[in-house]
Amino acid sequence: MKRFNDIIYILSAALILSACATTQSISTGQSSSEPDIPFKARDFYLEGLYLQMEERYNEALVQFYQALLYDSTSSTIYNSIAENHIRLGHFDSALILLEKSRQLDPKNEETISLLAETYYHLKEDLKAINAYRSLLDIDPYNDRARQFLLFMYQKNDMEEALTAQYQEILKLYGREKDNLFRLAKLYEKQDDLEKARYYYKQILQIDSLDLHARYELGNIADEAGQTREALRYYKEALEQDSLFRPAALKLNRFYRQEQSWPKIIELFQPFLQADSTDLEVRLLMAEAYYFQDSYQQAKQLLDMMLNEDEVYWGVYDLLGRVEFELKNYETARGYFRKVVDEKPENKFSWLFLGFTYSDENRYAEAEKVYRRALKEIPDDVMLWAFLGIALQEQDKNAEAVSPLKKALQLDEKHMNALSSLAVVYENLQQYARADSIYEQAIGHYPNNPLLLNNYSYSLCERDTRLQEALQMSKKAVEQEPDNAAYLDTIGWIYYKLGELQKAEQYIKKAVQLTPESAVLLEHLGFVYYAMNNMEEAVRYWQRALQLDGNNTNLKQKLETIE
Repeated sequence: MKRFNDIIYILSAALILSACATTQSISTGQSSSEPDIPFKARDFYLEGLYLQMEERYNEALVQFYQALLYDSTSSTIYNSIAENHIRLGHFDSALILLEKSRQLDPKNEETISLLAETYYHLKEDLKAINAYRSLLDIDPYNDRARQFLLFMYQKNDMEEALTAQYQEILKLYGREKDNLFRLAKLYEKQDDLEKARYYYKQILQIDSLDLHARYELGNIADEAGQTREALRYYKEALEQDSLFRPAALKLNRFYRQEQSWPKIIELFQPFLQADSTDLEVRLLMAEAYYFQDSYQQAKQLLDMMLNEDEVYWGVYDLLGRVEFELKNYETARGYFRKVVDEKPENKFSWLFLGFTYSDENRYAEAEKVYRRALKEIPDDVMLWAFLGIALQEQDKNAEAVSPLKKALQLDEKHMNALSSLAVVYENLQQYARADSIYEQAIGHYPNNPLLLNNYSYSLCERDTRLQEALQMSKKAVEQEPDNAAYLDTIGWIYYKLGELQKAEQYIKKAVQLTPESAVLLEHLGFVYYAMNNMEEAVRYWQRALQLDGNNTNLKQKLETIE
């Protein structure tokens, strides 16, 4: 950095030097015409300044030291020598000279400024900070000193001191938006949300259209759990500018939590109209369409994104889910494979890839997918759980126990693992273990209808604890009164208890809801058989056999009647 940029500064320095030098002539006794010594100091000093301007620092030092021989009391000369040492990286030497200069003139701003710079280079930050403070004590309006002081506070994470400086700036210069914003940010960083809120509101008093202040007020309200107020600020920001993305993204998060998918679509429509190639907006809107089962609209938004040179993996993932819901399983698998190839740590794409096979009852292939996934993500509870389920669906019950238990080691409350392991133990006729798992599961989820139904049906099938099974089944049906499986369970319990009218009522409703279920038709036939209504019993059993021709027990039953 050059201190002097033109001849005006040089002449000014010369005048300063002349003024600070002694005005008395020092005579050698030989000639009264011999020049005064201070003028020689001035000449060497001016020559040094010229050399310094040309960045010839070593040569400049020779001249400045010559000047010092003729005037050893000038802090200006000491400062110039120190400055050239600084430019040459001789910081220790500069420090000695500056301390001497400060002794000569304790309030010399140039001396203190150079001292601060030297301390900074010597990594003595606290001394540099004290030097800059001294400068501001002398001149509170020294902007250069204040900016350096702010920098030093930031560098050393001195947040309270930094805050105090911005408070001082407000007192000196009044309310200025940038400084108010910085001060608010500092209080926010210190978790003093009320003071941060106060200064953001100060900004809005100055400029009611300041989007960023309004947005930050929304963030503070959000952090404080004041959801309604946060939403108000974000919406007001978007009313001022419908394309203000930060507020839109925050609102998107709220709407996503509420599953308000139409609001998300409406929120981002202006962005899409402004820029139809906005990939982020397309993806967010496509996701909203997906979650409200508008799969074609989601595909329309996503398909264009496949033409990009580099397709974001999230596009493939969402397209895979869309095709999965449309039962285009092979197409879905193609997309999910692209994701797991690029992001093998993405468990959800592995899971959906497995689901594409499970939905087609191709459980052996689903099993292979989950085993591959677990090599990439060995401690994922969901992958272990669904591996166990895939094995159970293949009647590999003994083999399914281990992955399901592994899932429960990772998460003892995992619903899928608990419900599936109970079924596995039932299939293995290890009923005590099955009951233990059911009770553990219901302990965690006392009102879960699936667990209540499955446990009650298990007890019913074993003709044990029927009253307890009935109470659990009632709770399940209360929650899902149109669930055919739950209606069948409670009806079957009533059948076992001999309450045939109630059994008929519930199972008949179950058949109406799911008329193509062989199990439900068979159960209703047994109810009518117990009521001595042989005609209806035969009718329903015959329908059941049409759906499940391998039911040998039912065939034998019909033969005895006919």
